[in-house]
Amino acid sequence: MKKITALILVLVMILPLAFAACDNGKKPGPTPGGNNPASTGDKSTEENKNPTGSKEPEETEDPNKPYEYVPDPEGKYKGVFGVGTKGASVEFASYEVRNGKDDHELVVNDFTGETPLDGWTFATAVGGNWDGDQADFVIGPADVEKDPKTVLSFKDTASTGAMGYFGDPLWNTVRLTIRPRVIEWGNGVVIYFCVKDKDNYMELVIGDKEGKYITVNSVTAGTLKQEGTILIDFAKIELGKQFPVGINVNKDSIDVFVNGNKLFNVYGEVKPITGGIGVGSWNTANSFDNIKVTSNVDGSVLWENDFSNVSDLSTIFMPKQYGSTNADHKTAIESDLTVNWSVADGVLMNTGLYEGNNLLLTESRGNTEWQNYTLELDARIDGEGQEGWLIYVGVMDDKNAIMWNVGGWANSKTCFQAIVDGTKGNGDGSDCITSKYEVGQWYHLKVVVNPTYVLTYVDGELANVYMPG
Repeated sequence: MKKITALILVLVMILPLAFAACDNGKKPGPTPGGNNPASTGDKSTEENKNPTGSKEPEETEDPNKPYEYVPDPEGKYKGVFGVGTKGASVEFASYEVRNGKDDHELVVNDFTGETPLDGWTFATAVGGNWDGDQADFVIGPADVEKDPKTVLSFKDTASTGAMGYFGDPLWNTVRLTIRPRVIEWGNGVVIYFCVKDKDNYMELVIGDKEGKYITVNSVTAGTLKQEGTILIDFAKIELGKQFPVGINVNKDSIDVFVNGNKLFNVYGEVKPITGGIGVGSWNTANSFDNIKVTSNVDGSVLWENDFSNVSDLSTIFMPKQYGSTNADHKTAIESDLTVNWSVADGVLMNTGLYEGNNLLLTESRGNTEWQNYTLELDARIDGEGQEGWLIYVGVMDDKNAIMWNVGGWANSKTCFQAIVDGTKGNGDGSDCITSKYEVGQWYHLKVVVNPTYVLTYVDGELANVYMPG
């Protein structure tokens, strides 16, 4: 009897499992990504979510369904992209457009295949005449031996104003990446974006005014407006070498990148660099002379001093000292100006060997009227110590300034160290350069403070570039 009872119990346990196995997978399994109430311990059921008890069909994306781009209803700027020339000899190696919302690839073109320019429209963007011809464009490199890659180029540099554009006029919140190679500047290479028609578009001109500037223009109802311009030095573009250009069309602004640098935030809120100047050293004796600050707008002199007749430094400068115990500019020690600094033989000299021994120009510190200016001065290492010079611009207070460390790190490199809310950059950015400056030799230093970026030069040679954020 016990054996019969045990057999019955075994059958009771096995039969449900057998029926479940015969269900042949018809019951729904866990949803992709683990969003499954049973597997995650979620006590909710379909009956809880649907009071009627009827199960609604699950929405699943068909992997074979073509991707459908949907414009962002909040996106302010839309239109197609294009390329052109203003007399420049240039090649474009490839381009790619992605949806800014989900990073999905919309278009990729490396100019290979039988018809690489299918879907393009060709025009001549000169004098409002956009009746162009594909004959202005050539598929193939200018120099096959040096660069055999398949590229898009122009028939000749006389194709001034030739342009081709592509894409969906409903595109917004999208990102373009394209790689030009400039052989001769002419008056610039053009990347068109947010193109609606011949009277409404935007353009990025790289090498504007014979290779001197990078400019963003908008054309609205046929009227051109310059939205921003910077010196081309900032992008460090080399003729004959490819460099990336990126256009990010956001919801309410447009970011422009050239050679890895974010150069413009068109229509975005821009906080200009403001504040004054200063000079200093790090545990090194050095000298300064011929300090001059001029406006980048009209060339007027904001301040200058050659130290040929200075009787009281305290009426001009505010001394500050940032030592190793407070190197992050959390606090500043008022240094003894008469002990640490002096003027002799028409030269401002730092005689106190302290870390972060600085003088800030009193009238400029915290002055928001000081913006868009150029600081020039002469500097010399006087023998004691192993560093170069500290040059300050954009000084708002003790915790917010831009420090250019020239010949820092035992006279081995030159970098920007921005000070933001008391925290100082560590000098390991991509803007750093290797450098070594000789003791007893005068060097001419130049700092160009534009509203949104800073360029520095040593003896006329570009040294570093800096853009906040």
